[in-house]
Amino acid sequence: MADLGTKITCYFAQFAGVPAGAPDVPAGSTQWVIAQNTLTGYFYYYDLLISAWVQLKMASDPLAVLGQVIVPAGAGVATVTFSSIPATYSQLRFSIVARCTGSGSPYALLMRMNGDSGGSNYPQQLINGVGGTVTATGATAGYITIGNIPGAATVTPDGGYVTGVLPGYARTDWYKLLFADQSKTIYPPVNPVTGIWTSTAAITSLTFYVASQNIAPASIFTLWGE
Repeated sequence: MADLGTKITCYFAQFAGVPAGAPDVPAGSTQWVIAQNTLTGYFYYYDLLISAWVQLKMASDPLAVLGQVIVPAGAGVATVTFSSIPATYSQLRFSIVARCTGSGSPYALLMRMNGDSGGSNYPQQLINGVGGTVTATGATAGYITIGNIPGAATVTPDGGYVTGVLPGYARTDWYKLLFADQSKTIYPPVNPVTGIWTSTAAITSLTFYVASQNIAPASIFTLWGE
């Protein structure tokens, strides 16, 4: 704790989650509070003028964490959704470490934008490389298949990993493009994906799910703006 004057005192705290796990700051407080997210390492300060947590961005780090979901213990969740995405960045990035509750493997991890489930609104192309075999699949659906994740009952150390980029997500004059890559820790395949959402609307929400299965506990979904 550092005394910054007769009316302002600085406190430091650590928390898990953005911003749900952050410490509470009483209304009308004269304390200046800095907190660190122990999951991402990012620092935040509590802006007394707007009564909200604001990320401290370093000059060497252009990414801003927009949200993170860690699926709690229990039966898992049907969907993970990031909503109210601000239009103040040039592109979005996401990172996923996940399993589903199914007993087999693999299961397709699906994504929708702005809740749009139109059956022909997401043309996409998936390449699958395992060993010396490479296959390509094209489809148009009511979602984008961004990768495959293992079921929770598969080999214990096997996890699914997906990363993706959505350039120009906030523009309203063109369709939205997704680039994604996926692999897993047992016999890792190479699975680049390209998908399009045939809408000129700005992306304000992203929803991730597995058909007929829940996303398993301890799965982590993180969204950044840059």
